[in-house]
Amino acid sequence: GDRAKNLGVSISDVVNATADFARLGYNLEDATQISDSAVMFKKVGDGVQSMDDATSDIISAMKAFNIEADKSLTITDRYNEVGNSFSITSAGVAEALKRSASSLHTAGNDIDQSIGMIVAANDVVQDPDSVGAGLRVIALRIRGATSELESMGEETDTVVKSTAKLQAEIKAISGVNILESDNATFKSTYQIMDELSAKWSQLSDIQKATLTDKIAGKNRANIFSSMMENWEDAKKAMETSKNSAGSATKELDTYLSSIEGKLSRFQATFQSFSSDVLDSGVVKGFIDMGTAALNFADGLVKAGDAMPTIATALSLVA
Repeated sequence: GDRAKNLGVSISDVVNATADFARLGYNLEDATQISDSAVMFKKVGDGVQSMDDATSDIISAMKAFNIEADKSLTITDRYNEVGNSFSITSAGVAEALKRSASSLHTAGNDIDQSIGMIVAANDVVQDPDSVGAGLRVIALRIRGATSELESMGEETDTVVKSTAKLQAEIKAISGVNILESDNATFKSTYQIMDELSAKWSQLSDIQKATLTDKIAGKNRANIFSSMMENWEDAKKAMETSKNSAGSATKELDTYLSSIEGKLSRFQATFQSFSSDVLDSGVVKGFIDMGTAALNFADGLVKAGDAMPTIATALSLVA
């Protein structure tokens, strides 16, 4: 009841969200923390349609980026603040990340870098689903993961299967090395995009088209091009995400101060009160008294002592 009042939602929402995370194997303490983050995301995140969506959005980011339960609210903060600051909804950020998080993390990107790329790619495309899938493809193509691309139904004809060859081709066109100085470790997708964006305006149309084809393929060319043309937004969104602590709590406080918020808190308080009353000793006492009275009456009936009295009462009524 206290959690429901603090969040301005029904007790059933809190219970169901907690149960969802408990079923995923989290202990009660962790499930409580994560469910509060998910409930808050449902409350403050623009475009979030249901608790199921909020739950899956939080858990996918936690799993992909190894975020602990006590840090789960930082995910809600990121989604909320970036959704408030750029031309993408909080739900859109979450959806795109859900489709790409695992591949982007494997490719060396943290959650803030991933969100930055999502924002830049979505500036033109305005389709978080496609953006998430496109970023996943780009991360896999740079690393030559043809089997994974094929399992997704992506074309692989233009994928450069040799890392050394792709490294040489991209470096020859743009001067950017996709590997670290040891030539054995990939740079993160974000770092590669950041370095390419700095060279982008200096490239000819043919060079841009060649790079786009090698890195994104024909099906995801628009995602890559949007990132290159709007890379300043990627950097701004990354910083916004990184510095978003407290965003969701602040917005929830504003909501709870509104008429709608006060009504939600009133409903939660009434539910809690009702639950406490129904579970109180007073009500139990009345129930016990009623049970005892019925048992006494039943005993009289069985003994036959009450039958004349009942018959007399019925005759008087008649």
